[in-house]
Amino acid sequence: MFVCLGRRDEVVHRNRDRSLGMQAEIGDAAGTIWQYLHEHGETTLSKLRRETKLSDQLLLMGVGWLAREEKLSFAQNGKAIKLGLRKRRVA
Repeated sequence: MFVCLGRRDEVVHRNRDRSLGMQAEIGDAAGTIWQYLHEHGETTLSKLRRETKLSDQLLLMGVGWLAREEKLSFAQNGKAIKLGLRKRRVA
């Protein structure tokens, strides 16, 4: 019986490398979004997409990243949702 473990290990490492690369890409997108909001203040997703030139997928993943870190505030404005940076609490 022949068992080849090397090939499977290669696939696992390649997938892990892709995953880490994607995480870095999402982190970079989150940084771009944070910087834009820091400089320009509250905005809509549409304007944020236009101004940052991020793809829809990276924009939404970056917003999700920042939301998960509780860095964003959201406000309904008619049909549009505006997002901005949360105000820091001073202790």
